[in-house]
Amino acid sequence: MTVQSDQGQNSFNAVAVGVMALHDRAFFAYLLESPRQAIEAKANELHLQVNEAETQFVEKLINDRKASNTSALKSWDRWKETGLWDLGDWATLWVPLNLPHP
Repeated sequence: MTVQSDQGQNSFNAVAVGVMALHDRAFFAYLLESPRQAIEAKANELHLQVNEAETQFVEKLINDRKASNTSALKSWDRWKETGLWDLGDWATLWVPLNLPHP
């Protein structure tokens, strides 16, 4: 996944992390468990650069939302099945709502 961002070509920014998380349940679960390690592992796997500020943003987003009452993995499964997130769910705050459903 090559992404053009303000850091330049071949960067793995927060939006790219979000898109990858929507595509890959295992990566999403890894993000929930250990955001920094998941981002760094995926960046290394794909030979992409990751910016510290982007990593911190994703870590904060995940840690803030993990405290909510909703099960993120159940929400991911529901989205994969129906194409819908609950309004106000953390995923809708992360990536644009106009992403196509898989």
